[in-house]
Amino acid sequence: MIRAGRIEGVKFKRQIPIGPYIVDFVSTTHRLVIEVDGGQHADAAEYDARRTAFLEREGYRVLRFWNKTVLTDPSSCYDAVFVALAEPSPPLRSAAHSLPPVGGGLDCALAFPLSRQGGGAAPRAPGEGSSRLDHLLARLDHPALIAFVTSGDPTPADTLAILSALVEGGADIVELGMPFSDPMADGASIQAANLRALAAGATMHTTLDAVRGFRAAHPQTPLILMGYLNPILAYGPAAFASAVALAGADGVIIVDAPPEEDGDLGPHLHAHGLHLIRLATPTTDDRRLPTVLAGASGFLYYVAVAGITGAGSASADIIGEAVRRLKAATPLPIAVGFGIRTPEQAAAVAAHADAVVVGSAIVDTIAAAHARQANDLATPVRELVASLAQAVHEARA
Repeated sequence: MIRAGRIEGVKFKRQIPIGPYIVDFVSTTHRLVIEVDGGQHADAAEYDARRTAFLEREGYRVLRFWNKTVLTDPSSCYDAVFVALAEPSPPLRSAAHSLPPVGGGLDCALAFPLSRQGGGAAPRAPGEGSSRLDHLLARLDHPALIAFVTSGDPTPADTLAILSALVEGGADIVELGMPFSDPMADGASIQAANLRALAAGATMHTTLDAVRGFRAAHPQTPLILMGYLNPILAYGPAAFASAVALAGADGVIIVDAPPEEDGDLGPHLHAHGLHLIRLATPTTDDRRLPTVLAGASGFLYYVAVAGITGAGSASADIIGEAVRRLKAATPLPIAVGFGIRTPEQAAAVAAHADAVVVGSAIVDTIAAAHARQANDLATPVRELVASLAQAVHEARA
């Protein structure tokens, strides 16, 4: 057995503490729980899922190995442990660990401090994720389509298939929304998507799972996470940046974090090779623009309307004038979003912008398919994105 140390914790069985327990692996700063399981329960998968969900909610990172794997391939176990130990610690939710009101058996061990033993693997090298987005934008000979959906909408199990449909339809970059209860920059369509996702059990953990699945299936397509600051602060800025980089994302858009307020997050993102994508709006004047651009990377997201997503649109002439002004201030590519729903609108914007962002129209397509209880959510998404991609890619032909 691989064993970094033994430390006493507390054993829980069916939500009742039943006495001391020896935790096989723990870490002073990384809040890491490592379980070695023989799979003796007939319903071990359900127990494991409940145990992992509880520990992750309480701020622990969980690794699980089967006894057979530990005995026959210990090096792979060591590698996984050292990668996890290279990440910053997730935040501790509370000092007192109250058990969640879940049914069935919950059998978990809470980790207590022990110093790390052995070496570690380095996190992803700075620039690895950045280069994927930079290279794509540099080599494209046409405007890019950035397609947005909300993670977990309508359920977390649907997300990976929907993300793949975006790529198959021709999206050049994927923007994945992190579910949040109060998405104040979003209109009714994306608000409803967030609520559907949260009601179906979407969390930051399920979103990161979706990113990992997407990266395995689509190693070259850039993926940007979009969301709000509150869930990131709850997760912990350092832990968030590390987790996002290791999952395989390329950058982050934080709608409600102005430059003056991202000092706790921006340095961590850049340290992990992640783009911090800033937003400019019709009210961002020449005095404000240098502050917005300081520390920005990847591309500059121009919000075309002084309002929320999906509500109204600006004329192509006004967007063209705004893009010219922004290009005079920064070498970053300019992506334009908010209020773009149809292929015709997308083409008109693509005549001026380096990239076009479409979100609400895709989210509405998902909602409509879900409402009619369609078994196939991916096909209507793929068809809509194909029409948008064709319009954007051919806008300057």
